Amino acid sequence: MVFEGQTDGKLVLIDKIMIADFYSPFWNESILLASPDNQNLYFTDFMGVIVFKRDIATGKLTHIQTIQGDSDFKMFYNITAIKISQDGAKIFVVSRSNDSIVLFDRDKTTGKISFSGKILNEQKKIRGLVDIVDIQISKNDKFLYTLGESGTNTIGLYKRLNTGKLEFDRNITWYELGPEIGAVKDFQLSPDNKSMYISSTNMYGIRIMNRDNNYW
Repeated sequence: MVFEGQTDGKLVLIDKIMIADFYSPFWNESILLASPDNQNLYFTDFMGVIVFKRDIATGKLTHIQTIQGDSDFKMFYNITAIKISQDGAKIFVVSRSNDSIVLFDRDKTTGKISFSGKILNEQKKIRGLVDIVDIQISKNDKFLYTLGESGTNTIGLYKRLNTGKLEFDRNITWYELGPEIGAVKDFQLSPDNKSMYISSTNMYGIRIMNRDNNYW
């Protein structure tokens, strides 16, 4: 559903979109991602990505593309995160069940995306891709972080090359970071890029980490 914000803070329904009209079968676990230029909205479910063009004046959405992981990309399912680079040129989609990150090039004019590569956990002994629940991109677009849940207990650090491709740098384990934090679900970078916050799904609360903007 699409809502328009009013000056008093209230929301007014202006449109309703049936995802089943563009994607079948539709599964749960949906995630929404808006492009930094306000031109597009990206919607994911368990195994696909739907692209909408956004009318900046009205906020209404028009469907322009559907990518289904089971048919377009082998083993592309159980999506747990989708992020867009700060420059709006790349889309990164996490396929947790395949321990991989799928990379897409984004057309800044239309908002459509095209497959540009996939990073697998087995490829050149890359680590930090097991049971990924979230990813984050640094504000300078130079680094991408992966967050592994539960038993993996790691943050994977990747450098983003000038080509837009990702190069694995290192794995950071909880043992390096301090006391146990337990299973995790989400993490965020602060707006000033100086801190990272990791949330635990149990009594361990939130872990706060200082971040070196010049390296990681």
